[in-house]
Amino acid sequence: MIRHQRKIWFKTLIIFCCAHNVALAQPCPANLSPSDNDLGYRRRATPERCEGFYSRPMAGESLELLSFLIGSPFDPLPDHRLVITAPDVTALGAQKVNVIARALGRRINYRMDVTVPSAGSVQWPLGAVVLAAGLKPENIGLVGSAQTSEGNIYVPLRLTTSDAAAPSPKIVFRALIDPSIFMWRLYDPSDPAPSWNKYNREIKAGDPIPLTVDPVAGKVMVLDVATRPHDGNFSQIHLKVFGP
Repeated sequence: MIRHQRKIWFKTLIIFCCAHNVALAQPCPANLSPSDNDLGYRRRATPERCEGFYSRPMAGESLELLSFLIGSPFDPLPDHRLVITAPDVTALGAQKVNVIARALGRRINYRMDVTVPSAGSVQWPLGAVVLAAGLKPENIGLVGSAQTSEGNIYVPLRLTTSDAAAPSPKIVFRALIDPSIFMWRLYDPSDPAPSWNKYNREIKAGDPIPLTVDPVAGKVMVLDVATRPHDGNFSQIHLKVFGP
């Protein structure tokens, strides 16, 4: 009887581990033109993902979200695999997190797409494309999002297996024009919008703009970001973010 229970427990453990360390199959975006070489953007296995370089950038907005991470980024395993861990998004009515990795450099057309189960993780092999192309992993940003009945909600990812307390999430934007001003505000959607926080460092077009945000745990909050070029009008994006 005890041996039978041990077998059941062991099988359950295997199923649990596998369910929390696999990527979910997904179609590759059709609006990317892959580079004509072995590192071109295409479907890749182990884990199931789309990754590589593309020759023609997609049309984008004047403001871009590049990264949303918790903790010390990019501490690869000895075999150059990086563990990407998604938060539990079942409270949002979602079962998976869509992850997009992009180079922080404006003229580097690199991208990786992978879908991770809620509260699950996946091991991303950096050697397949990133290191083979001479990219530095720390110059890549990752963004996770959950598709919900309220629309797309962004969630912070972890790139560490440590259970130690982590700092507040860091979110990175990029302005595609030289901004004379960059502002942001984070607030509960049930409250009036607060005053803007002004980014006080000099910014040039294409520069990564890191912000430290602190969303309330277990709550969907609003993150507004706005920028204005020296001779132009304000451009603003309105995001929903979730603090796990």
